[in-house]
Amino acid sequence: MDWVYLSHLLTPETPSYGGRKPLKIESISRIAHGDSSNSSQWTLSSHLGTHLETSRHFFEDGQTVDELAPQSFHFIDPLLVECPMRDSELITVEHLKPLLRDSGSPIDLLLVKTSFEKRRGEKEYWEQNPGFHPEVGTWLRKEFSALRAVGIDTLSISSWQNREMGREAHRSFLDPQGPGEPLMIIEDISLCPIGHRSLVEVWALPTRVLQTEGAPCTIIGRIE
Repeated sequence: MDWVYLSHLLTPETPSYGGRKPLKIESISRIAHGDSSNSSQWTLSSHLGTHLETSRHFFEDGQTVDELAPQSFHFIDPLLVECPMRDSELITVEHLKPLLRDSGSPIDLLLVKTSFEKRRGEKEYWEQNPGFHPEVGTWLRKEFSALRAVGIDTLSISSWQNREMGREAHRSFLDPQGPGEPLMIIEDISLCPIGHRSLVEVWALPTRVLQTEGAPCTIIGRIE
């Protein structure tokens, strides 16, 4: 078995939703400049790069990242499904039903591979990204009681060209008053490293910042 990274490396070129502010890395001290150590300062959005979102993202009474228990980020029954999508297309329940029908065991993490990750260096990655239809979150929460998180290899579950539908999609996943428990969302995840192997375990560890609704996330997966 091997471990692989399922999170993208953060760089100043990391794409952002809507083409917003990129990561900024500033040098504070450098040994090469006569300082005693190397140190730097980062400026970035909580939703930049591979990141995890909690229900506080769209609901004032939702949980924040720091309120979640450590075991919330460990998944032992992950499922990766391949669901190729066109530019700006919305993933519906009908897309997912045949892919989940024969899962064979409880699912605690659903990873949806649209293959849009291959276009990550292009402007279309944020401007034409596929997303989820609002019906998906409600359906998953009703039908898969063990599910705790959903990840996708696009910049957001909200299609940039269908932003109002995207906001509703977020609410359907995150609403504390919805059916079952709210689902954590992992966006801009890297699924190419899995290839054709089986994913058997995942750790998705967000940076813990007080009272934040989302955070950059380091994700590793065990494959066989």
